[in-house]
Amino acid sequence: MEMDKATFVNLAPEYYMLAFFIHFEYPRGYYSEKGLLKDFTVPDEDSDDYCFVENEALRRQALRLLLKHNAITIIDDPFGPKLWQRGEGFERLQDALDNSPQAHSTKRECPASLGCGL
Repeated sequence: MEMDKATFVNLAPEYYMLAFFIHFEYPRGYYSEKGLLKDFTVPDEDSDDYCFVENEALRRQALRLLLKHNAITIIDDPFGPKLWQRGEGFERLQDALDNSPQAHSTKRECPASLGCGL
């Protein structure tokens, strides 16, 4: 299925936000970009690996949206990478995303190896 650029630009940040929520389902107190990339990278038959969230600009946009909804807190670590933690608005935004058309599509299309249930 082909998608025009305007539709992609409108939908992609929400798909990336859903990836963050899926990543946050793993029982950890803190999360990192390295962990997110690892969790969404799978072996590809035609190349070494394929990362479903490889686009840095879309990851940044998803983070901005999560921050806007107070769904995450970003912790700057002077000795390591930035860390993320669930924010006060996490559950509220998760409920809203669970009811979005993108969430239902992602649940159907996400590879089982990623454990993609929201």
